[in-house]
Amino acid sequence: MHSFDRYYASQQLTEKSDVYSFGVVLFELLSGKKPVSAEDFGPELNIVHWARSLIRKGDVCGIIDPCIASNVKIESVWRVAEVANQCVEQRGHNRPRMQEVIVAIQDAIRIERGNENGLKSSSSSSSKAQSSRKTLLTSFLELESPDISRNSLAPAARSFYIYFLRPSKNLRRYGSWAIITGPTDGIGKAFAFQLAQKGLNLILVARNPDKLKDVSDSIRSKYSQTQILTVVMDFSGDIDEGVKRIKESIEGLDVGILINNAGMSYPYAKYFHEVDEELINNLIKINVEGTTKVTQAVLPNMLKRKKGAIINMGSGAAALIPSYPFYSVYAGAKTYVDQFTKCLHVEYKKSGIDVQCQVPLYVATKMTKIRRASFLVASPEGYAKAALRFVGYEAQCTPYWPHALMGAVVSALPESVFESFNIKRCLQIRKKGLQKDSMKKE
Repeated sequence: MHSFDRYYASQQLTEKSDVYSFGVVLFELLSGKKPVSAEDFGPELNIVHWARSLIRKGDVCGIIDPCIASNVKIESVWRVAEVANQCVEQRGHNRPRMQEVIVAIQDAIRIERGNENGLKSSSSSSSKAQSSRKTLLTSFLELESPDISRNSLAPAARSFYIYFLRPSKNLRRYGSWAIITGPTDGIGKAFAFQLAQKGLNLILVARNPDKLKDVSDSIRSKYSQTQILTVVMDFSGDIDEGVKRIKESIEGLDVGILINNAGMSYPYAKYFHEVDEELINNLIKINVEGTTKVTQAVLPNMLKRKKGAIINMGSGAAALIPSYPFYSVYAGAKTYVDQFTKCLHVEYKKSGIDVQCQVPLYVATKMTKIRRASFLVASPEGYAKAALRFVGYEAQCTPYWPHALMGAVVSALPESVFESFNIKRCLQIRKKGLQKDSMKKE
């Protein structure tokens, strides 16, 4: 929503934090979805009321991304919350549907095109045209119409369509089997359950046979018709031997989907010179070599049938933010995954193979060491559900829309501003990590 650079009757945006706050509230108002978690809200409570209660306590960090919270004026957030709250009070639960918003935006674009073509009319008809520019979107918010242009509105309309209207593809059309690496925890486990729910059979690839058995039994207990094969493969060990087992397992099967989810990051933030050789080798081996060789093993099977989908898990650290200091090798490895995927997308698009790199931000997993999901931190289940809706579309995507919103805000900030906040955050993580290491040694 940062493209709407004017939304008050008598003042303009002066802080990027306003855009962020307004975007969060606006998305909730328009979609009718309840962010954060259901337990945090009563039946009549929405994000605006929730945000106002935190603002009154002075807890700006509770509603704003920690990276920019210290630079946000409470009055700015309050002003945006007030505008949104008036909308809620005036409209209640009668919020516009996404289709209505798209139509309103398209109508505004048509009006603007008419103006650009030099359409002239009488002063009365001109006045009527101007008033018609107060579209459903702006009238709903009781705000002055923004300066409308195709360059700003078309991307907004596209984003609304992609995240709220676009239908997901039938994943079974790719084939009846799906391979998932790293399926015993976090996102990979959530992917396995989601695909089983959609009727696909599974080939689960991980290093721990006991965990593979546990997750397989859990899936079968819930989806009894699901066929499950397991492959023991240590991505930090003999990758070639593991790839050989995968090839043997998929022989004769119509494997339609590969999700390269196995990956690793730092235990905590570190300067590059502090990263030991073993960690560097594992970061490159698991994130780069593992993804590359498993893809190469599965791809020929898909090419024979001229259909398939390959989803490589990248990271917002490599695609959505300017830099990721103190995690340099991880960010570099994920940048490889991103570019590798984009190249394969172009190479095999005409062969019926959809290759995609997904670049999420924060997800509550063991790898990120984030315990609880929130509005900006996806749960593994919430992320996997959103992620599967994007399969078969863009070469690179951020399926969880709050992550995309956060990425847009970061891109609107000067790099120096974001890096300043990010360095402070990473140094705090490093300090805690060093303290834990010190306690273990004692």
